[in-house]
Amino acid sequence: MKKTNTLALIGMILSIVSITICCPIEIGFYGIPLPLGMLLAIAGGICSLLGYLASRKEKFEQPFTYLAIAGMIIGGVALILKLVIGIIILIGGISLLSMSH
Repeated sequence: MKKTNTLALIGMILSIVSITICCPIEIGFYGIPLPLGMLLAIAGGICSLLGYLASRKEKFEQPFTYLAIAGMIIGGVALILKLVIGIIILIGGISLLSMSH
């Protein structure tokens, strides 16, 4: 029997970190903008899902089933928020460009 479901714990941590990063495009890597918050939200959701499935199959002392469910919810909310913020920024940028001419 394994002691803890670390995949569920990692998924929850990644989801919490992703929701704290507010902008949809945060860093540039050699001139290419990377959506770090979105990538962390996706990774947190996937790790939480895999941790939830593992907690249903295997026996753990610390299954962290509810942590995995919360990680999936937080990761999904973070991803949706990042998409909405990105669309708002895009619409605002387009309207600023059209006003300057």
